[in-house]
Amino acid sequence: MKIFSVPQLKLWDKRTINQNQVDNSAKVSSAVLIERAASGVVDWLLNKFSSTKDELTFHFFCGPGNNGADGLLSANILLQKGLKAKVWIFKESGSVDYNRELANHKLENIYHLKNKNDSLKTLSELAEPDNIIIDSIFGNGLNKKLSGIFAETIYYLNDLAGFKVAIDMPSGLFADDETIGKAIFKADTVLTFEKPKLSFFVEDSQKFIKSWNIIKIGLSKHFEEDLSSDNHYLTKNEIAKLKIPRNKISHKNTYGHVLLVGGTKDKFGCIALAAKAALRSGCGLVSVDCPLEVGAKVISMIPEVMAEQVFHYTNNNKDDDDDKTDYSRWTDKNYHAIAIGPGLEINLLAKERLFALLNVLNMTDIPILIDADGLNLIARYPELKSMLGRNCILTPHPKEFSRLAGRSFDNGWDELKAAQDFAITHKLVLVLKKSVSMIFTPEGKIYISERGTHGMATAGSGDVLTGMITSFLGQGYTQLDAALLAVYLHGLAGEIGVNIFCAESLMASDIIDNISAAFGMLS
Repeated sequence: MKIFSVPQLKLWDKRTINQNQVDNSAKVSSAVLIERAASGVVDWLLNKFSSTKDELTFHFFCGPGNNGADGLLSANILLQKGLKAKVWIFKESGSVDYNRELANHKLENIYHLKNKNDSLKTLSELAEPDNIIIDSIFGNGLNKKLSGIFAETIYYLNDLAGFKVAIDMPSGLFADDETIGKAIFKADTVLTFEKPKLSFFVEDSQKFIKSWNIIKIGLSKHFEEDLSSDNHYLTKNEIAKLKIPRNKISHKNTYGHVLLVGGTKDKFGCIALAAKAALRSGCGLVSVDCPLEVGAKVISMIPEVMAEQVFHYTNNNKDDDDDKTDYSRWTDKNYHAIAIGPGLEINLLAKERLFALLNVLNMTDIPILIDADGLNLIARYPELKSMLGRNCILTPHPKEFSRLAGRSFDNGWDELKAAQDFAITHKLVLVLKKSVSMIFTPEGKIYISERGTHGMATAGSGDVLTGMITSFLGQGYTQLDAALLAVYLHGLAGEIGVNIFCAESLMASDIIDNISAAFGMLS
């Protein structure tokens, strides 16, 4: 799903209103769009509070623009249905649509908020628990911090216990960039029109948006298809289309051979989790490149895995003068994808392995995924960054990315832009693993996945994702498609696991065990 910027959304509105000029379809007025928006808001409210609606009072706080017009009409519809609704306004005049809806409203249900002292007295009745607070003060076009009576009202509303709904955007929150100011409405849910906004997925916004729902208002489909966007929200239908069907006439070599480099005697579980996840994700053959004793342990845990020793291991210390490593075996073995990092450790020997692997693979088209200690090695030895390129996928969590970038971040927007710049600069795909994971491309595009659960904040979860992405790379998916499919399925498998166990009990191996069910849900 495309995520549009505020200028694009405004253009989409305008094109829909004037669409008869471009596609000969019926002209739609601004008033009709507001009617659709209000009807969608009311339908959602009545469905949400179906069993208690008669006991509740719906309080709409309406600004002087079209967002306020949405709230005014929504309140009117509820009143016409015999429900209790009150409107609180800040100005007696505003946009054309606001003025029209204000003129059509029952005046006895309107309360004026003019100054702090009078307003707080007027608002005292909202302390009752049977009130639903609905914010339609400012929509997505806000570009300056709230002040005066607007800010004071929002501070007051945020302290109330009632369920809170924001229409389109929480007032005070910017849609496309870092928000200035602290007066931001804290919504239990946001009823957003047609598309989510980019700010919904930035960590700084999470305390203001507990959930969001899309209200369709019939904007032009033709214009939506023609309008491009660098920001995308991953949906089930889009992910399902990425999946390559398996051929009935096939064998194990059809689905690729991948190599996972890493694992030590103290951290062999990392490479084992990645290997099992790779197999569960459909790869035909999986090998691990690790010390002999580690390979034996991994095979005892997962007999389907093969152990390789491309690298000459010398007691996990600095390499000796008699290095018998034959790096060409990484290409001679015809691996279709290689991952390095889980349980690798951070020392000069590991650095040499990563350097050699990047050096060899840069002369081929074999994709390489770098995770965990592989990322930490790049952070410690920045000269390795120059070896990154088009066949690389990096999968850092926030702390690992901070080390890669060589700095801390002021906020979520700063981190997002840094990750976007990193992917562009190094011409690679970067997966930033968070509660809302983001995939950044060399072209500057951002793909967002909300699949997952806080139960996945557990040891080994990232190793599972490494195995899944590498598996898809081995099966012939592009770097981007492998990352998108794996991130989505990884989160979905975690959600399934939490439904079986609970967030506190979920383990990385539970995610692996539910990859199959996640595949099934795509069908």
